[in-house]
Amino acid sequence: MKINHQKCSCLVVDPSRDKQFRQVKFKINDIEIPIVKKCKLLGTQITNNVKWEENVNYTVKKANSKMFILRRLKLFKLSETQLINVYKSYIRSLLEYSSVVWGKSLTVKQNSLLTSIEKRSISIITGKYISRKNYTKTCKKLNLETLVDHRDKLLNTFGKKLSLSERFTSWLKPYIIKSERSRRSTDKLREITCKRVRYEKSTIPSILKNLNKDIEYKIPNMKSLQEIREILNIN
Repeated sequence: MKINHQKCSCLVVDPSRDKQFRQVKFKINDIEIPIVKKCKLLGTQITNNVKWEENVNYTVKKANSKMFILRRLKLFKLSETQLINVYKSYIRSLLEYSSVVWGKSLTVKQNSLLTSIEKRSISIITGKYISRKNYTKTCKKLNLETLVDHRDKLLNTFGKKLSLSERFTSWLKPYIIKSERSRRSTDKLREITCKRVRYEKSTIPSILKNLNKDIEYKIPNMKSLQEIREILNIN
């Protein structure tokens, strides 16, 4: 397979202080590949500082462009249930796209920006002003999980599927505790010791913490990690 250098760009993630790796030149067939500060990968905006401000702003802008759908359908007197289904399909799906990657790493400001879209949507659906105080109660009344709660649920679901996936089991193999003794720790995954908060809030460390918190129910019909070891072919 030949790689088209005209469609290629290089994004360098360099946390070092002197940024020495940013001076490296990358070539394909002796043609230099341009180094960029940000790129769009499968619909997600990624920057060289691995922060999510660009992606959040892009998501908010895209979700705002879909708000007119709710306003128009509200004029046709659709029920709240129907409007919520429209919101989940056209707007919330954008707010949660690839959230397993960036959901835990958001700042308070970034999280507020995404939540504000949901508040405005619920305000259109109910015809009432949604503030920070009545936001959670209104979501419960509408049988709708809050944006933060649903992102956590998506991350947990991803972690459970990951632990049973034949293709991606290697992602969790290094963190399964191997011991012949019967101890409480043998029923848990070894959590990663993180030196930086950013790494601690990334996907794999967050998955390990969530699975350990809900160890009995993390996989349907499984009581301990011994059965996981058998599936992963680990002695």
